[in-house]
Parts: sequence; C-alpha cells; structure tokens
Amino acid sequence: MDRERLIRGFVAVELPAEVRAFLAGLAERVRSQGVRARWVSPDRMHITLRFLGEIQASRFEAVRAALARPITAGGHPELVPAGIGTFPPRGRARVLWAGLRGDTPVLGRCALEVEDRLESVGFPREPRPFRPHITLARARGPGGITGLDRIGSEIRAAQGPGFRVTRLTLFESRLHPQGPEYLPRATVPLVPCP
Repeated sequence: MDRERLIRGFVAVELPAEVRAFLAGLAERVRSQGVRARWVSPDRMHITLRFLGEIQASRFEAVRAALARPITAGGHPELVPAGIGTFPPRGRARVLWAGLRGDTPVLGRCALEVEDRLESVGFPREPRPFRPHITLARARGPGGITGLDRIGSEIRAAQGPGFRVTRLTLFESRLHPQGPEYLPRATVPLVPCP
C-alpha cells in the first residue's frame, strides 16, 4: 500500500522587500553585539498566522480549499515592525523576534478566520493566543540564545517601514540542509467587510 506524501505547511503574511531589508539590517545590528543564534535568512522572514506541521497531501488540499474564499475580517491591516523580544520572555530564549505595531487587532481577526476555516476541515484550534511577530533568529542548542543582555535600547526600540497586508499565503515548506524552502501554494485575498 502506498503511503500518502506528507507536506509541511503554514499560513503566513509575506513581507515586502523593504521590510525584509530593514529586518536584515536589524538582525545584523543585533548579531554585531555578540548575540549567538541561528539567524533566519531575510528571504524566509514572514508573519506566521498558523503552522500546520507535516500533514498528508489530501489534508493540505483540504486546507487549500478551505482558504479559497477571500477573508473579510476587517480589510487591509497597516503594520510596522517595531521593537524586539524573545520567546519565552524570561529564561533561556528560544526565539528572537521583531514585534509589530499598527492594525494588529485586524490581523488577529484574520488569524481567527483562518482558525475557523481550518477547524471546519478537522484541525484543532491553536491553544495559544495569536502573537504577531517576525522571527529573526532561533537558539542553536539547549542553552538558548546567548548575548541578549548586550543589546542596547536603541536597537530594542528600532522601528521599520510600514506596510499594508492585502493577502495571506498558504506555503509548503521543504526542508533542506542549507535551510527551508518556502513554496507559495495558494493566496487568500483580504477584503473589507461587506
């Protein structure tokens, strides 16, 4: 019996080139302070709304079908990358992220709409609240990200260019030794409420 192919996937907001350029510069400023971590390549930076994990190809197609209609959760959120933080916020940091300001409640409603649609095709709801962020780096090992205490207040408060979110993207993620490859498989337009 043939086993169905597994697809690793997630739903995210793609970032404009100027935002990725700002984040690349911000990551370099943090790295230059002696912070040791595994850095995310700027071309792979995004805002995850829902990570799907590895699922069967048929379930991935069900997700694509569930996301076929536009999302009417409040229009096009205007966002600004602003500030940095970590998960967890205290103790051994596993993730270093850039925060977001602006229409984050609208983005949160989009994430809830995605959750609703995924639940309709058999995905349990994400138990953690949606915390919009852009991952800059991850820990290299169990000791966490080191050197974070060296980051000055100017870097911690850095603010980038604003951008408008007009769509979400369903990605397939293929893992390779040199890092993941993100392949867009469907887009979901965001439209104002009728």
